[in-house]
Amino acid sequence: MKKHKNSNNAVGNFCIYLILFDEKIYKVGKADYDRITLSTGTPTRIHQQVRILSTKYINK
Repeated sequence: MKKHKNSNNAVGNFCIYLILFDEKIYKVGKADYDRITLSTGTPTRIHQQVRILSTKYINK
């Protein structure tokens, strides 16, 4: 059975990301660099986190 990429010992093309908001750390995480959102050209996980941040704080 193939390992999913959510396990800590997964092998793949990952990146570590840091999202800052108002000069404070909002999120630090790991994203699969092979899963890209076409509309933004960013890894899907980062795209999701930025969308959540903008919905929660900016687009009130």
